[in-house]
Amino acid sequence: MNRVENRKPPQGLLMKPVRVFKQDVYDVDEISARIREFLEADGVKLKGARALALFCDDSAGGGDADAKGVRPEVVIAAAEAMAALGAEKIAVAGVAHPGCASRSSRFSAEQTARLRAAAEIEDIRSMSRARANPDNPLTQMEFRLPKILLESDFVLSLPKAKTSLTTTVCSSMDLTHQTMRDPDRLALHDFRLHQKLVDIHACRAPDYAVYDAIVAGEGQGPMNPSPRKLGLLVGGSNPANVDVAMANLMGYGIHDVAHLRLLADRGECASSAATMDVRPEGAIGRSARFRDAEWDIEGACPWISVTGGAEKYCPGGCVGFIRQAMDALVGASALNGTPAHIIAGRPVGHPDTVVDRQRTLVVGDCSQALANIGVFIPGCPPDISAIEFEMMKIFGTKGANGLKTRMAVKAGMTLDAVVDALRRGVFDGSGPGGVSASEIAISAVKRVLDQ
Repeated sequence: MNRVENRKPPQGLLMKPVRVFKQDVYDVDEISARIREFLEADGVKLKGARALALFCDDSAGGGDADAKGVRPEVVIAAAEAMAALGAEKIAVAGVAHPGCASRSSRFSAEQTARLRAAAEIEDIRSMSRARANPDNPLTQMEFRLPKILLESDFVLSLPKAKTSLTTTVCSSMDLTHQTMRDPDRLALHDFRLHQKLVDIHACRAPDYAVYDAIVAGEGQGPMNPSPRKLGLLVGGSNPANVDVAMANLMGYGIHDVAHLRLLADRGECASSAATMDVRPEGAIGRSARFRDAEWDIEGACPWISVTGGAEKYCPGGCVGFIRQAMDALVGASALNGTPAHIIAGRPVGHPDTVVDRQRTLVVGDCSQALANIGVFIPGCPPDISAIEFEMMKIFGTKGANGLKTRMAVKAGMTLDAVVDALRRGVFDGSGPGGVSASEIAISAVKRVLDQ
């Protein structure tokens, strides 16, 4: 693994303009022309460059698909805009938040072919890593990031404008974080998450950001947001400034989003769009606030009781992941009224009543002292797929789906693949790690014959 030192932030960051364009429809040619105009207006030179476009590929969970992830039209448009400006090699990579990756692609065969004509499609989380060290770290001295991210001449970030259970809003910094592999990505995914995002940004900030805010997402993001039409593309060559401007458009100030406030304190972004060079002038104001993502788990479901920690109870970690899993099950109509109990956080007193060991989840390392009274899910935080899988065993795996779930696991299907198959209601073996219904049946027959 190679070591790559972080780049120094360029001078004049606060003066870099944020550009806003009205865009009501997902049309590749129109969006490509707009992104090219953005890049040319900011003097971006790509002739002979190795370029990388990162896009938000959240697609699992409930809610509206357009509110969750960047639409394929925007990704294709970005690749074609960079190609038109002379980039020699273009790579495109989709990344997803924990629990939000799906085995099914949103790109049609025609869209995939058009994207491949301009760029190489990469699975960035499977690519080789390099060590990177931030200056003046807040949480972590060293990170392992994709070499392609650290070594590309130009990185274009394509976030989705939406709210988030764990970071208030999704941002370009949050998107870079999702390029990390588990468990690196899950490390410090707790009350220190915002500081971690700032440290990663110091290792490799994108060179440009363009938000897909044509359809934004509010409420239970990143997995289960509701659509909110904005009809905008928002971009600029200081992605942190673009993040602040986009947050303002969603009704959030700098003090509502901790990682943006931390960057503003370092002088790397403006404190609000009012102090930025916004083009056209006046295009960004403090709008009506988006509906917040609710991370409370105690009142989320009347038949689920909760014992929470008084000292550690992290919306950026266990609590946020539990709520995200609960929202996914509600969206799939899988919460069926079966009483259950959840224990999370530290310190945790022994609950007054325990429903049943098989219907009590003890989530996260902070609660390990009570592991013997329920199903313990280790980790700080645990993998959200493990949380959702155990909840599905309580609520959503009865009847035919329950049998398929248990058989799929025994046939070697990974937990995240099982969860994804249950969400979609399809055991078709699609995607890596998937097991088809026929393979499940063959595995079952083989075990019977082996007995």
